[in-house]
Amino acid sequence: MNNETKELIVELTIPLYIREYVKSKSIRAKYYRKGDVIPTKFSKQQDLYAWRAFSVIEDGKKVNVDFLVDKASGNKIISNPHLVGTEKRININGQGIYNGNIQRQDRNNMIGQIKDSFRKEIQSLSPITRFPIRIDVYLFDTIIDDHFSNGQDWDLDNRFFPYGKSFADELKKQHKIPEDNRYYITEPPHAIFVPVPDIEDRKLVVKIYKDNRPCIVNNYLYKKHHGERIN
Repeated sequence: MNNETKELIVELTIPLYIREYVKSKSIRAKYYRKGDVIPTKFSKQQDLYAWRAFSVIEDGKKVNVDFLVDKASGNKIISNPHLVGTEKRININGQGIYNGNIQRQDRNNMIGQIKDSFRKEIQSLSPITRFPIRIDVYLFDTIIDDHFSNGQDWDLDNRFFPYGKSFADELKKQHKIPEDNRYYITEPPHAIFVPVPDIEDRKLVVKIYKDNRPCIVNNYLYKKHHGERIN
């Protein structure tokens, strides 16, 4: 690619880009069901604990489920006492969007938090007035991700997908570009990986270019749309 076809307009850095989103502000209590693995302290004290049926709604139907209860109080035994009331955080990964594992509400929640994390840096930009633009994003992160994925390999496309979409959307929302269609963005945000030694060094460096390819600058429709004089 001829470098003359990409003219740098602006560059910004998003330090410590978020790797998790808050799925829930407060984790709900879970209870031991018959069939779960029960800690020995409960199974060995059958004089104190018992199974009792409760009506619950599952998959839209009312069913009876046996829960472990304290005989004296009749209260169900909580299986996650150390997590109740704490935030539930989930790693950000576009793969969950592709395969449908992330439901719409969680997806919107994740995208919303990514946009929030971009807002301060995008607000600092002056409105872009020269179009169309191309957007490169240098993703600085560790090669081995021990902190967020226990050292498992990760895919750059899957990792970056929700960030790229969020960045373009936020450019429009903050009125830095009029629209995000092909008349204004001819190369949407895509990631270029840069390895760093420490997770605390992670960041996104965004470079926005004016697209000066002849097929664009000499195109009748682009000239007409952006009010340029047609030669």
